Amino acid sequence: MRGGKKTITRNGKELWVAVRGKDGIAIPDAEAAVKESEGVRADAVRQYLPTINGPTQVWFSADGSFAFMEGYSEVCFGTA
Repeated sequence: MRGGKKTITRNGKELWVAVRGKDGIAIPDAEAAVKESEGVRADAVRQYLPTINGPTQVWFSADGSFAFMEGYSEVCFGTA
């Protein structure tokens, strides 16, 4: 999966990928993502969250309840 910065959630269970050019965050299934990286079609993205224009990175609050997102010209936050 190609995208921007990749961030692991505070609980270590999810990887969030800022997808430039699609204005969203992709949340892949880890096992399926490994298969796709090996060339096997596995539909790795299990959830896609629309975001601000041009997301570049995601951070999480210390307790993991909020996600902070940076875009090319904006910063915003919401519940994780």
